[in-house]
Amino acid sequence: MGTSSSIGWKDLKTGILFVFGIGLFAVLGLVIGKNTSLLTGLTKVYIFVEDLQSLAQNNFVAVSGKKVGTVTDMGFETRNDKPGVVVQLSIRTEYIDMISKNSEARIKSLGVLGDKYVDIRPGSGSPIEDGDFLQVVHEPSIDDLSGQALSMMTSLNQILQKINQGEGTIGKLLTTTELLDKLDRTVANLEQTTNMLTNGNGLVSKMLTDGQMADKVSNMVTNLNDVSLALKDGKGSLGKLMVDESFYNNLNAVTQRADALISHLDNPNGTLGKLANDPTLYANLNRTVNSLDSLLVDLKQNPSRYVKLSLF
Repeated sequence: MGTSSSIGWKDLKTGILFVFGIGLFAVLGLVIGKNTSLLTGLTKVYIFVEDLQSLAQNNFVAVSGKKVGTVTDMGFETRNDKPGVVVQLSIRTEYIDMISKNSEARIKSLGVLGDKYVDIRPGSGSPIEDGDFLQVVHEPSIDDLSGQALSMMTSLNQILQKINQGEGTIGKLLTTTELLDKLDRTVANLEQTTNMLTNGNGLVSKMLTDGQMADKVSNMVTNLNDVSLALKDGKGSLGKLMVDESFYNNLNAVTQRADALISHLDNPNGTLGKLANDPTLYANLNRTVNSLDSLLVDLKQNPSRYVKLSLF
């Protein structure tokens, strides 16, 4: 009987230890698996995203890269007429003062192909409270970069297809000889023009090779410069006309007098106007001149009619 009781007690102690060990391992597995701590308090804050970007429960939460909590829950929800997912973040209370209401959260990746985590950038202002939502800033992911690369490759492929079809300048250069022929003709014409300038008898060639012609051109430019300086200094009639106001005033006065004379000529009631415009005055003057001319002729032919001499 004693032996049987002793064996039963040993089996009971072994069973108790076995159950305690299983419970301990379960608790440790829960703590390690959820990245949580049983010794500190937790504050729950939330983020709302339209795309989780492969973020999963039990992924950790960091502030400036330092782990401060875990992702504990996810659920579909509609906010501001946009469907998405509300993510619950359980953050250790000891770090909650580092997170303010204007802090920004980003979903990042551990390495290129690593797990996702939520990284919070500290802000300024009042600390965040339990149940608050953090603003989420989109972080370019591998999918975004892959999409951009795919779009760039598509555009590049379209450009290469156009080049292969002979479109554009590069396409014509690679597929036809049209531009090359034009380039050859341009080079030939340029070479011919250069030879004409170098060996020809034209003005440009002489200016390039004839020193006397160059001297003449230089002297002409110098003289032209002297004339310009003289005009600028008001020398000569043209210079005074350009810079001297008195010369302009005198010329203006002469113009005004001429304009007044023309006005008198245009006036039909004035003497000058009648002389210029009245045919009757012209006819009378013409008859008078003719009469005077006839009188002079008669006087020359018959002086005795008009002059009488008597000695006594």
